[in-house]
Amino acid sequence: MAQVIPFNDPAASLERDRRVFRLRLAGGSVRAIAEELGCSTDEVESALARSLGAVTPGMRQRAIQLELDRLDALQKAHYDKACGGDIDATAISLKIMELRAKMLGLMAPQRSDDVLGRALADKHESTTDRIRRALDLIVSGKEIDGEVVKEDG
Repeated sequence: MAQVIPFNDPAASLERDRRVFRLRLAGGSVRAIAEELGCSTDEVESALARSLGAVTPGMRQRAIQLELDRLDALQKAHYDKACGGDIDATAISLKIMELRAKMLGLMAPQRSDDVLGRALADKHESTTDRIRRALDLIVSGKEIDGEVVKEDG
């Protein structure tokens, strides 16, 4: 039996993509947009990808600035409460700060000089040996210049 391929009206698809993009710019989450438009989150993400392909560098910069402005407004709403000891506001403020740092490329790369990372990165050991060595490092807690000192016996 032949598979039926649904025909989507290109004009309707373009209009839905525009609605998705406008709703996203207005701050809607992918899930909320999908619910509002009666489609899947995958369809919303695809529509956003199609829309962003046509975005000029200037439009992209304005969208980034809009997101940063929103983060500033959210931070302003929660920062004083966080400084006053409100744990929930502190968690929200930290999350906002983390997102802003990621957007601006301010996140430091992961450290490569840690002992555990070196133990896991040794290419001459099997995966099982690397896991055992990493566990030994964690359990023993003993190290000299980054090398584990094992007691004899």
